[in-house]
Amino acid sequence: MDVLLGNVEFQHRHAAQLNTHANGCVERFIRTLKEQLLWVKVFRNVEELRCALAEFRECHNRRWIVQRLGYLTPTQARQQLLALGAAA
Repeated sequence: MDVLLGNVEFQHRHAAQLNTHANGCVERFIRTLKEQLLWVKVFRNVEELRCALAEFRECHNRRWIVQRLGYLTPTQARQQLLALGAAA
């Protein structure tokens, strides 16, 4: 997790139980991961799965344009956030 987040600081907050929107973003990501990778490919071993997950992460972070991020890729959104923090 630290590798993905870098030096970004965040606070852990518990989601309210039975709140359908509380974990919506992560649940949507997991669904997309299943639909785009895990349900369409058979992996021969754990190493093959690990490599496929790394490729998926790279593709998602650098090429997928996300509406909730202002039509930026996750990498672009992170760079903007870090630039705002550096300017403050």
